[in-house]
Amino acid sequence: RAVDLGGRERVLSQVPGALSDVSRDGSVLITTGSRRSGIRGRAPGENEERELSWLEGSAAVDLSPDGSQLLFGEMMEGGGVSGRIYLRRTDGSPAVHLGDGYPLGLSPDAARAAVRLYGRTGLTILPTGAGEALTIATGGVNIWRARWFPDGRRLLVGGWRGGLRAITPEMTGVGAVSPDGEWIATIGDDGHFLYPVDGGERRPLPGLELDEWPMQWSADGTSLYVRREGDLPMRILKVDVRTGRKETWKELMPPDRAGVVWMDPLVTPDGRGYVYTYHRLLTDLYLAEGLR
Repeated sequence: RAVDLGGRERVLSQVPGALSDVSRDGSVLITTGSRRSGIRGRAPGENEERELSWLEGSAAVDLSPDGSQLLFGEMMEGGGVSGRIYLRRTDGSPAVHLGDGYPLGLSPDAARAAVRLYGRTGLTILPTGAGEALTIATGGVNIWRARWFPDGRRLLVGGWRGGLRAITPEMTGVGAVSPDGEWIATIGDDGHFLYPVDGGERRPLPGLELDEWPMQWSADGTSLYVRREGDLPMRILKVDVRTGRKETWKELMPPDRAGVVWMDPLVTPDGRGYVYTYHRLLTDLYLAEGLR
């Protein structure tokens, strides 16, 4: 649109994209962009990463402790209006469609998935094989994330509103459940802490910066895998929960780096397997002349 000094508007052109700049002679720069996300990972016992994307909007949500099964969603055009939930083996076998909605967490034995099904309220537990779905009332809590406890009988959920018992204060991430199921490692507005599941005083987590997010406990419960928010390549640290001593565990980046703007990794407790979602934004720049 053009606007004259009297405030009157008129349409110059209707084209896809966004106006980036206008020159004195009336030429304009227009940008168009395309977004997609994909998944790459390395299964335990393998030496090379493999592409695990399914359609153009694949996003990894959870990885089984043995690294063999990946729970992910399709959230862009391939996911339709509702989103689609899939399970896939990290050996590259075809993905299995579990339902429509949003995936939240995979049980330790990979036999069940916690999901939000499209058009339903509450939390749904879907079997990944034969079996019946189970709906769990959530007391009005709007759930956006879930993690299974190692015993496979309890879920740690993140959400807002409602009447479920809170373990952490407001504005705290879901975090990572310790191998013994007794502690939650997470970050909040005032730093990193260990929260006891059964209640009581929280403990500070030493050595972590505000841009470092706990992802996963090590299998022996002595360390945390931590991601550096915004890092490209994605840098994953291993941090001792008692001393705060850090070491770089791995740096991750897809082979084609073009347009990668953000990454989200998942790691197995023993560190033998991992996957990561990469988000890619590609833009084209056009010059338009002669608009009047």
